[in-house]
Amino acid sequence: MNRVLYNPLTALILTVVVIIFILSLHKTGQKNEQVAKTAQVINLQVETLKQQVSQAEQRLSPSQDKEDLLKEQVFRDELLMQKEGEVVIQLPPLSASPLDEAPSLSSYQSVWEEWREILFTR
Repeated sequence: MNRVLYNPLTALILTVVVIIFILSLHKTGQKNEQVAKTAQVINLQVETLKQQVSQAEQRLSPSQDKEDLLKEQVFRDELLMQKEGEVVIQLPPLSASPLDEAPSLSSYQSVWEEWREILFTR
């Protein structure tokens, strides 16, 4: 066993293995540094996005939102203004009279009676 340990070839093999191990550790350390830098950049981006979101939420307060909706309702309903690419269709107001003047069940005719009236009473 002593011969194997003191053999120059064994020392050379152990030296090569140790050098490979050290280089591997060095490369792993470099990769860890890169990952840490990338994580810092991402964290900074997340913080800036959080700040932008909080600023946008402050701008869109509920009272202002209601006022904007009321203004838009006035623009659309009363002034008939439209957004770009929209088509405004104004329908006449519904009257309650057609519902009130619904025919009674006794005045309903069969289909044949209606056709006979349409074709032969003119």
